Amino acid sequence: MKKIFGIMIMLLVLVTMPVLNISVAANLTPYVSIYAPSTGVVRVGGTVSYRIVSSNATSFVVTPSDVGLARGISANISVQNVSGNEKIIVLSNVTGNIGASGYIAIKAGVAKNGSLSSKTTPVSPAFTIIEAEVPPAPQEPESQPSAPSVPEQTQPSTTPSTPTQQEPEPENPSEPPKEKEPEIKDDENPSISISKASRSSVKANGEVTYTVDYIDNIGIENITLSEKDITLYGFTAKVSISGEGNSRKITLSNINGELGGLKYIVIAKGTASDKVGNTVDKELKSGYFKLVDNTTSSKPDDWVTNPNTGK
Repeated sequence: MKKIFGIMIMLLVLVTMPVLNISVAANLTPYVSIYAPSTGVVRVGGTVSYRIVSSNATSFVVTPSDVGLARGISANISVQNVSGNEKIIVLSNVTGNIGASGYIAIKAGVAKNGSLSSKTTPVSPAFTIIEAEVPPAPQEPESQPSAPSVPEQTQPSTTPSTPTQQEPEPENPSEPPKEKEPEIKDDENPSISISKASRSSVKANGEVTYTVDYIDNIGIENITLSEKDITLYGFTAKVSISGEGNSRKITLSNINGELGGLKYIVIAKGTASDKVGNTVDKELKSGYFKLVDNTTSSKPDDWVTNPNTGK
């Protein structure tokens, strides 16, 4: 009887082990990543595309109605299926104000894993709209020289001709008046978004990065973000800033402070302006990360262990 009971226990363990693995995979929330646009500048009427990839998803279906455009930007939207977890979003016949920033966002729920579904993604990296290319004016064909005309024999007139009086040319002929460019009126301030920290747990003397995107309805004119605009809360670190266009990468290196806790940064207001002088009018607080010692794993929260290597 004891032998039979022991065999039943072993069978129960063998049956339930794969079920536990499936349960862990099913608890992972899927998410969608949007990569940089195919080009940083797009002429009016032009085309740009974005590559989007899902992670932790068993189903990934995207239609044009799932793609949102920046306010003031319009385009024809199409979706190309690359694979089960990768799509290409194509924006054609793009229109909007010259200098405006264009970007996309993906609707929540397009990636699914059982009962879990993706949340709304942050806005994508932006592109800038520029003037459409003007075709050259058609050239008139050169005229062929005409044959010399033979003067007609005319009788001399007995009536003296009256000399034609020419109107005097103005001494200082004025140039045609130049058309004034329409004045841009806008009272909307630029906005700013920040990604989550590249790592949720950072070892002492380690490094973490954030990506910052600036957005405006008529286009970002100037970004002045510098190290002095960034305040560190709960830690010390060396701050450096890189990037171009409407995005910046903030790198925090040589991080030190009290272990644990919630560390974050705050970006000051006024770090960018648009074409009419409106500036970012609000501070921006980042997401948190924690500082751990050298015995603690610093892998991201969404790390999935490779079943073949165990790493």
